[in-house]
Amino acid sequence: NKMSENSAGKIQLYEADLLIVDSFREAMKGCEIVFHTASPFYFKFKDAVKEFYNPIVKGTENILETVNNTKSVKTVVFTSTGWATYGDNADIADIPNDN
Repeated sequence: NKMSENSAGKIQLYEADLLIVDSFREAMKGCEIVFHTASPFYFKFKDAVKEFYNPIVKGTENILETVNNTKSVKTVVFTSTGWATYGDNADIADIPNDN
């Protein structure tokens, strides 16, 4: 990819799915630090378990399971979701919602 070709560093892209066990295995191979920086967060969904709970909880479990099975990983940085920075529903009421 052009970004990688024009960089002094090394960029590798991997396809992965939070809900597929071991989906991140190849991407983590040889890594010392794993950043889990966000979880999907929607205000509108038809099936709360499938669309909200599973990607957040099961997805994080899948990431951490792969971390536990990847000997090179020494550190995990988990930052949750950007929505965690809001205090309550009153804070969210004035924020535009594209979901």
